[in-house]
Amino acid sequence: IVIPFASFIYFSNKDNFYLNDAANKPSDVQKTFENSSSKIIFMKPGDIIGGENLSESFLSINPRGLLPVLELDDGTIIDEVMAICRYLEELHPKNPLLGSTPLEKARVVGYQRKMEFDGMIAISEAFRNDAVNKRFTFRSLPGRDGTSAIEGLVERGQTTLDNFYIWLERYLTENEFVAGDNFTMADITAYVAIDFSKWVKRRIPKENIRTLEWYSKVSSRNSSKA
Repeated sequence: IVIPFASFIYFSNKDNFYLNDAANKPSDVQKTFENSSSKIIFMKPGDIIGGENLSESFLSINPRGLLPVLELDDGTIIDEVMAICRYLEELHPKNPLLGSTPLEKARVVGYQRKMEFDGMIAISEAFRNDAVNKRFTFRSLPGRDGTSAIEGLVERGQTTLDNFYIWLERYLTENEFVAGDNFTMADITAYVAIDFSKWVKRRIPKENIRTLEWYSKVSSRNSSKA
């Protein structure tokens, strides 16, 4: 497996993950495939803030300029977070993060999308459209489209993020983990969103006891300590 860039994603299988190097060491990427039958040929963390994903070399891999991208040995390109996760989990189904039974698989998809839309996208709106972040003034959307920032989306993103924390607390009051009894991709997405929310100066509300307990538990995993 060739991974030219890895960014905006945790893939935590067997307590290993890879993620955005803006917040973590590039060496963490390699931990994804520890104890895996796959051989890493080449890995390079993507620098989204610096615009490396808009370089000619990367656009030759993904013309949309989006991350992450997984390139297979035969040159096949797979992009989009969940598509890559699905491919890797089909190769290595032990300790599944996308669910085992039909019901669990459906729940993981549903909750993962909630965490993505209410958390990750909200943070992206609040961060990319804020005039303070000048590097994103003319690329408020991910990729190469060159869409100008819209100031009103900052407030909308912040409001949506408020709702993210409200709903996350409710989900964790009902279940041990976000989507049920098992740690899944929904937890990974929620955890990433909480870590990324520091970019818009947000933290878990102190009254969200269950979320704070869950965050502490997930943070204690070996992958989170890498």
